[in-house]
Amino acid sequence: MLPKPFIIIDEKTRIETQEDKNIFVPMQKEEGYTQKHCPKARYWSFKLSCGLSEYVIHCPIKQIEKDVTLTVPLFMVPKRKYPIYVYIYAVITYCSDPAMSQREAAKKTGEYFGIEKFSHSTVCRVMKKIEHFINYKPSEPSEPSEPNEPSEPNEPNGPIKPCESDESNKHDTEKKSAQNKQPKHFPTSKDMSERKHKLLTFFQEVAGSTSLVLPPAKPKKLRPPYVGTFFDKCHQITMHIYNKYKCLLL
Repeated sequence: MLPKPFIIIDEKTRIETQEDKNIFVPMQKEEGYTQKHCPKARYWSFKLSCGLSEYVIHCPIKQIEKDVTLTVPLFMVPKRKYPIYVYIYAVITYCSDPAMSQREAAKKTGEYFGIEKFSHSTVCRVMKKIEHFINYKPSEPSEPSEPNEPSEPNEPNGPIKPCESDESNKHDTEKKSAQNKQPKHFPTSKDMSERKHKLLTFFQEVAGSTSLVLPPAKPKKLRPPYVGTFFDKCHQITMHIYNKYKCLLL
């Protein structure tokens, strides 16, 4: 079994054709690496559901002694069923309308990308993951997280988790303990409105735009290619998170 891999992102690979459903991500060449280190390229393959089409993304594994690197394309997160655009679209759709519910956002997302069943619970989980970056404090020491170890040699690894804060910090521990003792309550409309505003502001700041315009409702993106301003902004958001936190967005 391979050691836990470190994930790096390939920025150039895109889904630009409907003819070839197998996409091979090129291996990143780094200083000090030669062909003798890895005579034959090895790949982990991931199925990616793109609306009415399904692709297989072949990601190269590079191993130099005990260091293992897995290269993934910008639009994909290992073990996620859909391209990154789907998840960002769902959250922005939800946050852009104060009156919209997560069920409505999930339905609109599914209709736009040709997904028969896109759950509202997915919208909720993605929001929580992205909120981690909003609440992250730069002053806290952190180390890049590592993906989950694969159960079998030919299975894909899990995504790199967002950087965690130092749990040993006494003040933070006491604060969290006190919060846990407080009775839980269902979020009010005001609570959700504030969450939506924070998330939307975060996306706008990362994308360098005061407004994040979703692609037109028609024609729907039932299959690739995914091109346009919105998709470019998704790439920008993904790379910003990776470069700043050394983590994947999800």
